[in-house]
Amino acid sequence: MQTGSIVINGAELHYNEQGQGGAVVFVHGGLGDFRTWNGQIGPFAERYRAVSYSRRAHYPNAWPPDYTTSSMMVHVEDLARLIEALRLAPAHIVANSYGGYIALFLALRRPDLVRTLALAEPPVYPLLQTLPSGEEMVEEFMSEAWRPAGAAFARGDPEEGVRLFIDGAVAKRGFEALPPHVRRSMMKNAPELAVATRTDYSAQMPPFTCQDAAKIKAPTLLMLGEWSPQAYSYINQELARCIPNVEQATIPRAAHVLHSQNPQAHNQVVLDFLATH
Repeated sequence: MQTGSIVINGAELHYNEQGQGGAVVFVHGGLGDFRTWNGQIGPFAERYRAVSYSRRAHYPNAWPPDYTTSSMMVHVEDLARLIEALRLAPAHIVANSYGGYIALFLALRRPDLVRTLALAEPPVYPLLQTLPSGEEMVEEFMSEAWRPAGAAFARGDPEEGVRLFIDGAVAKRGFEALPPHVRRSMMKNAPELAVATRTDYSAQMPPFTCQDAAKIKAPTLLMLGEWSPQAYSYINQELARCIPNVEQATIPRAAHVLHSQNPQAHNQVVLDFLATH
């Protein structure tokens, strides 16, 4: 595996790369970085040019001097320019959580860069809010995860902020159940999550409608964890209704961070999907 770095939009982005052929780009979610995909790089590199990268302000990148808000569209532009700079287009995009939200906007705005999408539970809360009971689900996330985590960060307790976020967004006592090395890795990215919790909702979670989803041309795989909160199932179902060329899969024995919790099942589902496209 080769590790490199590149400056995109004034920010340092580290990446791992292995293999040859058509490109597969892995996009991590909140509290992740390019290490999140260590269980995918090797298996995918047997058939593809596999690239994982750390989004701006995530380990081990230098902290951008002006990073005071976590804007979705900045991350979308970073991904687009990374694909162009490394000559990866059109790329298969494999993404988890917030990375999947970023990937949806990339496919909408820059379809020339995207060959396929394989997305695990993109948290498109503005879309969820339009569905029956969706408003209540979003408020539950905000009241049990987002706002408590933000308050903990604001009082200078990053570990409590991460714990509250994981416990509220993934599973009760979910942070405590993680292996110590995973918790340590997450803490490296706590500063970015702290900024995100202070960012205006419309910049962090911009509107993405069914009409937007209907414009996505890339074949799309939507994955759901067997043990994931119901909100992610609702979002996936609505995206599947709206995206023209879509498939769905459930990853057993996993909740939200599917590629980490059940890498074998995740990898097989995604590799089978890519083989048909």
